[in-house]
Amino acid sequence: MEQFLKLINQAGLSSQVVTDLSLVVDDKHITHGCIFNVKVDRKNFKLFVPSPLHEPLLADGKKPLLKEIIQIKEVMLLK
Repeated sequence: MEQFLKLINQAGLSSQVVTDLSLVVDDKHITHGCIFNVKVDRKNFKLFVPSPLHEPLLADGKKPLLKEIIQIKEVMLLK
């Protein structure tokens, strides 16, 4: 996660709008969170924000900024 944050700061992408996202929904239609796909220097990173913390990021159909996502303490970087 530290390397990811370093890449974001070096590239100056913290104010980038994240448009590529997927909700994580199980077979009982329960939403468990959201995966945000972020591309930095030809690499793709996936950030998982658990439920219910993802809901304010997506409220009213808005797209979150990368800095809003990484400020959440519970965010996880997936491999």
